[in-house]
Amino acid sequence: MSEASAASIKSKEEKKREKKEAKEAKKEAKKAKRDKKKETEVGEEPAEEQNKDSAKAQTKDPAEAKAKSQWSEFAIWIGNLSYSTTKEDIADFFQSCNGTIT
Repeated sequence: MSEASAASIKSKEEKKREKKEAKEAKKEAKKAKRDKKKETEVGEEPAEEQNKDSAKAQTKDPAEAKAKSQWSEFAIWIGNLSYSTTKEDIADFFQSCNGTIT
């Protein structure tokens, strides 16, 4: 066997090995992504997300938190209104069906 053919065989083997390593790395990345997704589906937030949420909770304005707690969990979005429609017009409409506006 000549040196050129030996080098060619070695080169092919290296390419195979590199391809196999890349495939394994891709498989590991997929597995890590799937595991992270399972954590969030189960309700366990990743530690970095928990830290972000706790920091947001600590910096939240108390008045804003109180205002949000007073909002109803049921709300509607009213769109496609004329620019001349006022809040009083909407309040009058909902009062006719015993609705309240907050």
